[in-house]
Amino acid sequence: MDDNGTPTTPTTPGTPGTPGTSSTSSTQETWGVAIRYIVGRKSAEEALGFLAHCGAALSGTVDLDVSLRDVARAGVAFLADVSRISLVEGGVPAETVTEHVAGLDPAVVARQLAFLDDGAAGRGDRTPDVLAGGHPVVYAESGGSATEESRSDAAELGVLSALLIPLSVRGRLVGTLTLVRAGIRKKAGFGASDVALAGELGRQVAMAVEVARLHRALAER
Repeated sequence: MDDNGTPTTPTTPGTPGTPGTSSTSSTQETWGVAIRYIVGRKSAEEALGFLAHCGAALSGTVDLDVSLRDVARAGVAFLADVSRISLVEGGVPAETVTEHVAGLDPAVVARQLAFLDDGAAGRGDRTPDVLAGGHPVVYAESGGSATEESRSDAAELGVLSALLIPLSVRGRLVGTLTLVRAGIRKKAGFGASDVALAGELGRQVAMAVEVARLHRALAER
């Protein structure tokens, strides 16, 4: 009641002059921002941990078979259902390491990788084209840099999404990193953050390959 005896409508604390206003929506928005920040920070910390693990594996030995297999396993644990590192030397295929999640038939994996190697010939989005062009290729159910036809073919093989990353050192391509999501554990397609993370991993792998090959060349002198 005011000074003149007229009844007044109670106001919610913190919202002066606004009858019956609730701060619920503002609180929800604040929590939403906080949750997005926490999730984003957690994802960033996990990505850094993943790269740190791979970096330690690659720098811990010059035995490429050991280090690349460790990295491929980490790729399956963190990024994909199938992870393959394929190297070339002097334009000729060299070491290849493949790991995949348990429960995925190795024969299916072989068909998926064969498609990514050769099944999209002439469309600019197969493994040899990545090697030649030096740019990443993304297969996805929608979008991505692969053609609609090849994405459709990949889906028939159980490839939900795939990512091909060139391994390059000082402008020289030494191989490819191939990551496949087949809906076993990883059910979402590869996004921009995945491409960036895989690109950084590819840089680390390429540098490790260069170092290992220099060690081998020195040892053979």
